[in-house]
Amino acid sequence: MKDYLARVCDLGVVIDTLANGPRYYGVSAGHGQTFMPLEFSTAAFRFGHTMIRPEYRLRGGQSPIAVMDILAPSRPDAAGNPNATFFDTGDATPHQLRSSAILDFTFFAGSGPNVQKARKIDSNISAGLGSLPLGPRTGDPILGHLAKSNLVRGYSLSIPTAQACCETMGVKPMTIMQMGGAGESANVKNILETTALGQRTPLWYYILREAAVQQNGERLGELGSRIVCETIIGSLKSDPNSYLNANDLAVTPLGVDVGTAVIRTLTDLLNHAGVGPVGP
Repeated sequence: MKDYLARVCDLGVVIDTLANGPRYYGVSAGHGQTFMPLEFSTAAFRFGHTMIRPEYRLRGGQSPIAVMDILAPSRPDAAGNPNATFFDTGDATPHQLRSSAILDFTFFAGSGPNVQKARKIDSNISAGLGSLPLGPRTGDPILGHLAKSNLVRGYSLSIPTAQACCETMGVKPMTIMQMGGAGESANVKNILETTALGQRTPLWYYILREAAVQQNGERLGELGSRIVCETIIGSLKSDPNSYLNANDLAVTPLGVDVGTAVIRTLTDLLNHAGVGPVGP
């Protein structure tokens, strides 16, 4: 968890939340119980959508597969069957992944030559995510478009605007000029300048632009980091069985000692599980 948050969030916010606990969400913030805020589930943690690549290689020697084909309920296979899936269709193993669909984790972690790095966090998404293959719902202009679906979901659930969240959390909000600056399209910039969305900005969009403006897309900005860190760290702190509250001597400041290795990062975990070797 620490390795993950340090990679995707502002490190200062991570350190502050670990040391002092959540200020706005959870038990330590004065709430009676732990909960997942809508600001997290419908906006902040959806930052990962913009990190998705347009295509992926799953196995060594395999040609890249478009992300929309990976998400599709069926796709053509090497034999030309147009309705093939990633799962075996035989009666013996109807829910087992085909060998060609099993992930090669050396393509997804570490820093080797084959690693497919995530895209930066910004307000752009891969083209395939604008026409998702959603079975009977395919063709729906909202449900079939990831960005539109996220924005409509946030509006339907009446989550606070970005500026309202900034005011509550004591974060200085970005200006319209900053949101519509370098890297943003002329059309979106015009919308921010000529409509109320410049002062009442959808939280999901704002968090993506905040990451691009404040962190060059390498990690979340101040508001996004605060929401993500407070939710995840707060949940762990309130769980008596989580590793943050563990009294087991195996849990140390250096990581989790499993006897033959100390697990500090995702690559450590993958190597220990035997799906590597994955580079640092």
